[in-house]
Amino acid sequence: DNVLRIREGSNVDALNPIISATQTARSVQKAMFQELFELHPTTFELRPVLGIGKPKVTSLEEGEYAGGMSIEMEINPKAVWDNGKPITADDYVFTMKAIKNPKVKAANLRPYMDFIAEIKVDPNNPRKFTVYSKERYILSESVVATSQVIPEYHYDPQGFMRNFEIPELNDQNNIEKLSTNPKIVDFAKEFNTKYNLEPETIVGSGAYRLKEI
Repeated sequence: DNVLRIREGSNVDALNPIISATQTARSVQKAMFQELFELHPTTFELRPVLGIGKPKVTSLEEGEYAGGMSIEMEINPKAVWDNGKPITADDYVFTMKAIKNPKVKAANLRPYMDFIAEIKVDPNNPRKFTVYSKERYILSESVVATSQVIPEYHYDPQGFMRNFEIPELNDQNNIEKLSTNPKIVDFAKEFNTKYNLEPETIVGSGAYRLKEI
């Protein structure tokens, strides 16, 4: 009947790419969510998906992040979400903030993002941004470049995470206070449960949409 069926060995645990923890879920998510860059399967070099060019990695010798590094990336102006809205650097920043929210069920993913100290969006280009790290982490380029991006307008319609900055979310002395902040709690409560397995709650930029599960 000209229909291709791909059998997975188990059911997905979630289709929210930030809270899911199984390889089955990741393989399904690849059809619906995209990253800025992906690793070439044979050369292992980064090639553009949502991004353009290549990440620009710079070792920093002075300033606030001396001894660390910066990774500059730009999103393709043709990249859009399911509803046609442009994908911007703010969506990437939101994705990282969601991961760093201490109440979000992202314990398996959060340690990989610990090195991200700050993200600055280019004031003259809403699709261009720079990730800063206080240390030189060998996997930093591939981690930040291959992270799947989710749309802020859909997953945080009330803009809860805009009230927090990444350095604030990184502050271990502030975790207890953050964990009781109503905006942190309310965002996580909805994010952990609502955007999961229902087709209408899964919104990405990939070639496919979820029809049923």
